[in-house]
Amino acid sequence: MTPHIPGLTPRPETEIRPGLEEGLSLYRAGYFWEAHEAWEPLWLAAAPNSRERALLQGLIQLANGWLKLRMGRAPAAGRIAALAREHLDRAGRGEVLGIDTAWARAERDRLERAVIPDGDTHPGKVAL
Repeated sequence: MTPHIPGLTPRPETEIRPGLEEGLSLYRAGYFWEAHEAWEPLWLAAAPNSRERALLQGLIQLANGWLKLRMGRAPAAGRIAALAREHLDRAGRGEVLGIDTAWARAERDRLERAVIPDGDTHPGKVAL
């Protein structure tokens, strides 16, 4: 399966089963759009104003930010990284849904470092 990049590659034909672990596996493999799709139903089902909802929304924003970098849209990735920061701050410290929020914050920091203020990105492939 090729990672989906809207407007550049076709959507996967297979159905993606939602799930936290599946989303994490997809994210770690660089399948950012697919990770977003796996996490979205969980985010929609999470209790309003909960740490779980904040974490899931932060993860979705991380995936979206990396996808925007792949699409050559660094300014958008920077704005999305700021949104991820807000959501992950609301998720708090410690574990949420079995995920150490320190890992998620480190991923957010990595995304922020990948975005250069003038709108360019670091050369080369986005490394996970």
